[in-house]
Amino acid sequence: RNPARRNNATRSACPMTPFELKIDRNVVPGCEEAFSKDASATLNAIIRLLPEAIANHDIVGADYTGSRGVLYYLKLLSKFLELRYPIPYDGKRVLARMLYGFITSDLGLTNLACFYLASHNLIKIIKKKDIKGLVLPWHPLYRTVLRFVSDCVMQTRVTATTADPEILKHTKITLIRVVRKARFYFDETSTKEIVKELIPKLEPYGKDYCKYQALLCEFLPVKHGKENIDLWLSQTMTISRWNNNTVSVSLWFRLWSRLAKHNIGIVDLSPHLPDLFTRYLQGITLGSGNPNKGSEHGFPGRFMWLAGQHAKEGLHAYMGKLIAYTLHLEQCRDLLSNFFQITETYFHPSNTGRHLSALSTLISGLGAYYGARFGREYREEVKYSKKDMLERKDKFVVDVTLPILKSAIYSKSQRMVMAAQTLLRNLASIHPHQILPSLLNEWILSLKNVTQSHRTMSALSCLGWLSDTALNRSLNPQGCTKLEEILWLALPGIDPVDLIKSGKTLMLYTLIFYTVPLIDARKHKGGEKKSGDEYDEQAQRATMCFEEWCPRFLDRILLLIKQQEGYSDKNFVDKTTLQVLGRCVRAFFSALSKPLAELCLKYVARFITGAEFWPASKYLGSVITSIGLTNPKQGLEVLLPLLTNKLIEQTADEEKDGEPTYSEDGKVFKKRQGIPGGEAKHCLYLLSQLPKQAGKVTLNHLKELRTVYSIYSQSESHELRSYAGRIMRSVLRALTRVYPTEYKGYAPTKWDDDSWMHWQEWGKTTDYKNLQISWHVPSELEVKEAAKLCQFILKPALGTLAGNKKDAGVPLHALSKIMDVLRGANTLMGDFEDRVIVEGDKAVFKLQPSPQGFVLRVSKDGTIVAACEGDLSSGNTTLRMHLAECLERVARKHMKAANGMPPQKRGRDEINGSNKSGPAVEMQVEEPSEGKSGEMNVKFVTTLAECISATVNLWQCNSEKLRRNYHDKCRSRRHRREMWGSKKCTLRILNLERAYYLHLLRREYASTMGRRYTAMVENLIHSLRRLCLNDFEKVRDAASKGLCEAIQRYPEACGTVGREMLEVIRSKRSTKEQLIGAVKVMADRTLIKRFQSSITNQKFLVEALFSGGCESHEEDKVQAATHALFLSLLSVAKAPMRPVVFVDGEDAAKERKIELQSDSKKYDSELQKLLSAFSTILSAGNKMHWRYRLVATSFLLEVMLSSRSFPEEAVMVFANGLLSDIFALRKLCIRGLTAIMELSCVYKVASIPACSR
Repeated sequence: RNPARRNNATRSACPMTPFELKIDRNVVPGCEEAFSKDASATLNAIIRLLPEAIANHDIVGADYTGSRGVLYYLKLLSKFLELRYPIPYDGKRVLARMLYGFITSDLGLTNLACFYLASHNLIKIIKKKDIKGLVLPWHPLYRTVLRFVSDCVMQTRVTATTADPEILKHTKITLIRVVRKARFYFDETSTKEIVKELIPKLEPYGKDYCKYQALLCEFLPVKHGKENIDLWLSQTMTISRWNNNTVSVSLWFRLWSRLAKHNIGIVDLSPHLPDLFTRYLQGITLGSGNPNKGSEHGFPGRFMWLAGQHAKEGLHAYMGKLIAYTLHLEQCRDLLSNFFQITETYFHPSNTGRHLSALSTLISGLGAYYGARFGREYREEVKYSKKDMLERKDKFVVDVTLPILKSAIYSKSQRMVMAAQTLLRNLASIHPHQILPSLLNEWILSLKNVTQSHRTMSALSCLGWLSDTALNRSLNPQGCTKLEEILWLALPGIDPVDLIKSGKTLMLYTLIFYTVPLIDARKHKGGEKKSGDEYDEQAQRATMCFEEWCPRFLDRILLLIKQQEGYSDKNFVDKTTLQVLGRCVRAFFSALSKPLAELCLKYVARFITGAEFWPASKYLGSVITSIGLTNPKQGLEVLLPLLTNKLIEQTADEEKDGEPTYSEDGKVFKKRQGIPGGEAKHCLYLLSQLPKQAGKVTLNHLKELRTVYSIYSQSESHELRSYAGRIMRSVLRALTRVYPTEYKGYAPTKWDDDSWMHWQEWGKTTDYKNLQISWHVPSELEVKEAAKLCQFILKPALGTLAGNKKDAGVPLHALSKIMDVLRGANTLMGDFEDRVIVEGDKAVFKLQPSPQGFVLRVSKDGTIVAACEGDLSSGNTTLRMHLAECLERVARKHMKAANGMPPQKRGRDEINGSNKSGPAVEMQVEEPSEGKSGEMNVKFVTTLAECISATVNLWQCNSEKLRRNYHDKCRSRRHRREMWGSKKCTLRILNLERAYYLHLLRREYASTMGRRYTAMVENLIHSLRRLCLNDFEKVRDAASKGLCEAIQRYPEACGTVGREMLEVIRSKRSTKEQLIGAVKVMADRTLIKRFQSSITNQKFLVEALFSGGCESHEEDKVQAATHALFLSLLSVAKAPMRPVVFVDGEDAAKERKIELQSDSKKYDSELQKLLSAFSTILSAGNKMHWRYRLVATSFLLEVMLSSRSFPEEAVMVFANGLLSDIFALRKLCIRGLTAIMELSCVYKVASIPACSR
């Protein structure tokens, strides 16, 4: 019971020998050794330092700033697990025991953030149930769960100190997930102890029946032998009749289905199955009513979290699981056959109603668990005897379910259609000869026959789910005979009028391209080896239609693109269409053989060089990008000359009519005469997409790309200049980044083998550990050419910003060129190398270094060169540092010009916030070509803010979008594994994309962990802070976005940024624009969270927000900006952060006790000042707008509950709030007083108000 003793024991259990991690085969070449070394060092540091932090009771750090406490190491471990670094079993065992001991101790409950993270990490470590030698005691976890039950004293204390119900809700859900994973490691005596503890508490109509039933069903292990199971099986069958509530019945079925899964051949459930089927029929609604309705006792809401999130709907899935794992019993087969005979009419397509939800969940669960069971038995992953296994020859499930599935796939309910497809997918992979022939004929007839056109959508959807199974040569050899018909008949489904139908058709073709390489069998140059398959010749014959079919497919794709009106980033339909279209086109070009690729390439070339062009270039850009990725050599050789010839032409004169020219190797080029602006924009965009991922092939075409860029970057049109900059940006990305060079359904080496008989391998399974990914890693030659391109772009741009007369130009254009380099070559620009203010994390926490091994540096004479990482002899500074110095000088010049104006021009009226100064105040830079218009100044300052943001952020990527894409790929793989449990995921593409996104996440995290907060970073952040207070919204938005990203990377700047922004909010002289900018920055969750970690900062924050100028502004824009700030403020204030002192514990160090007590006293002193300031602000005599009073009172409640401090003056704020005229404020005060009284706090009231009050 002693936390300190338990934690010391945990620390002593840590091994002394460090762990060495295995090398992942899918790591980018060149990173294997460094990856293994850095990841091993990080894991060993976590295992060594986390127990010390637990033993020292350092929850959030002694200085309240998130320093090396338990929370820090838990976050580091969570990131380590998220990035899928491998952990040896010994390391998993140590971490599991450590985290389990933490969450079951009193120390773990002192901070819900730590408790949640520890629980979440424990789930990730033990979820695979493969850690041998790990034994976890059940009773400590049981006591921890009881503390969160609402009728427990501990639950009252935890609820009262956690104002946000969402935090408690997610913590409870995670805790139940821990129970479900940890019960696998309970010892054998736990079953007897759990039965003895819980079953006597299950009384008929008892008030605690539901609570102890849920605890019993969650904690009871089912893998400890028949003797232990006999202790509770018959009793639970009897007890389950005491309550017919849907949730209660669902919990019993969950327990029994688990029992059936893990005890095949051990426990015979035949005597109980009739009763279980009867109970299930009584528990669902089939239109005739529930016979037990009226006798049910509702499941108490306060115990619903024990039952799980899907307890109400889970009954049908658990019944499907129970059926799947008892199919080897004759009793189950008879009952299942009778059940589907009774319910057959409910699956008719014309039926609708509540019954569809129950039946669809049942057949979906039956399909998933039936496939999972058969797959585990087929892979020999089970231990029971063969007589209890399912046989492939057994057609019982097919005979029973196929008649109803043929009706269900055409149902009006989309949920029923998806469930039927799930069951069909698993049945087709197990019994393809009984499922696929009849269904394929039926679906092909639906695509061919006009009289059955109403079934077209269902046919396309089902084919999209089953085409890889139908074309799998090992499962369904005769499926190749239907390939040609499916390819031709599905083409009309690509319809520009109906994007939903087009999407289903494109997904069907995508799956076909992943399964079938588009290689004509007549090009086979191997020997005369013949396959024993009788359908081998028909499969070869089916490939002969590819040469005729591919141009027709491109016809439909290009027609779909041509008839799109345009592309909008905010339109969900446009974004989804582009995503589906891009994946299908990339899969199509990846599956092509070399002859077919040449044919399709020429077809696309004739199309894009025609007389017509249209504004929907985004869709066609995905086609061009796919060509540059899958066939870069031929793509650039064919398409690039066609596009450049439409854009430029050779001339004999150096200058003519003032048009820009470019000369190289004695040849002079200029813009092609007579080309319309829209067509030039169209061609420039396509040209920018072509080399995007072309790799080293781009080196052969740098001359043409430089020529086009040089001419159009000097254009008067902003759009043409922008698209010209995209060309260089794409070239730099192609040369300097790491990415896969192929997205093929099979290993890329097979495409180069002329003797590959691919028709014999359609649908072959690909192992994730042996993907054989072909990566593009920048070579030394590519990096040197990239350095030359950067020199070519930046030299005139930097000269313009420096004011050189030789390089005179428009400063805005110069900043745009710098932005192109920053976005294109960001990965090789190096780090900041000036004076370090705060050093980042230790070297052991830097995960996976750069695979390039090069960095761009600037020599003393201004030349950009490629140098090895760590080599300082090639130059005096990195390119990032050089650009940062230039941008910092421009920003300082801008600030000086703005601050040098007379006060009457810079100020604003303090009463109404009206604008009295012109836009030209904001920029005083010479712009010879376009003058000093306000619009030009706004563009310049906005671009300046974007450049500074790109310079500060070392890893230029959208980390949230990247993380979302990675989790989508993981979810897709898991979804396919669940929906097709009989075999592993066959889509190599999903595994490849997941490996790529994982590489990007690791690189992004490595750059974050290895950050260096230097003086230059501080200056750039200071410039962004000033730009956030600009008068123009575009400038504020750009600067605020960059500043928030910089704060996420450099949290050391939170204090300075927060205080300066709060000074602006607090000042009565702040303009409306400045107030909006400051509030928008403060609304960033990272900033507000770091800033609130100090009580002094909290006091300053409260005084600035609620006693400053914020409440005096009634403008809508100010209120809208303030609303976002208050939402972030309230969400962050709910996490407890008070240091905890354990006075008992003989093993704890006295020095640490004294230090914690000192910290606690300091905390209490500062907290009293904060609450006093709050009470003064919210006093009855202080006038405040009711909205701000409501937020301030809510914030006060969060601070009081999280800090567990309730002074009398703060409590009286809620007592006085009961007299308010605002209903929301009265309701909040009632909630606050209720929470305070739940903690048994007693106060003496000096003056009792009159009864009327």
